[in-house]
Amino acid sequence: KSSVETQSICSDMTLSPTASIATENLAPEWLISAPEEIQAEIAQRHFEDSLHLIQKCDDYIQKNPSFYNINEIQEKIKNLKTILSSVLLHELSIAECRDLQSVLRSSRRLLKLLVEMGKSRESSTIFLKVCTTTIRTSQRQARRNNLPVSELFFCDLAQVASDFLRAFQKQSACTAALTVWCND
Repeated sequence: KSSVETQSICSDMTLSPTASIATENLAPEWLISAPEEIQAEIAQRHFEDSLHLIQKCDDYIQKNPSFYNINEIQEKIKNLKTILSSVLLHELSIAECRDLQSVLRSSRRLLKLLVEMGKSRESSTIFLKVCTTTIRTSQRQARRNNLPVSELFFCDLAQVASDFLRAFQKQSACTAALTVWCND
């Protein structure tokens, strides 16, 4: 009986060093809970906070790629980044309004985040479509009210170009899309 007890005590001693090594190779608690927190922030429309946390997770994973469950956490973060970008693109696409100023104002935040996420082309295309719809709506309304449509059109065009260039100032492909859009 005493040899069995001695053997179990010795086996417990041999397990504890490996157990401590396993806990040292685990991801930190904040990183493990980050996916749930990011989901909650997206649901609450705290897009800046969710993007900041995604970037913080990516930075930590790049600096410390040797913890135990890295692939699982990395996949979750990647999926959440995709979800965030699709939510932002959807929010941008439904920004249609009769007032161009409102559309431009509401789009600035979304465009900034999408550019930061590397979604410039997609967001510029959607932004220009929304602006096209808004400008056409305001032109129809101006015609009904017997207002000068050409003056309104060129003012709206200048406002869109100004906001577009501010949002996509470093993306030359997007600037080319603006040129084509203005020409159309």
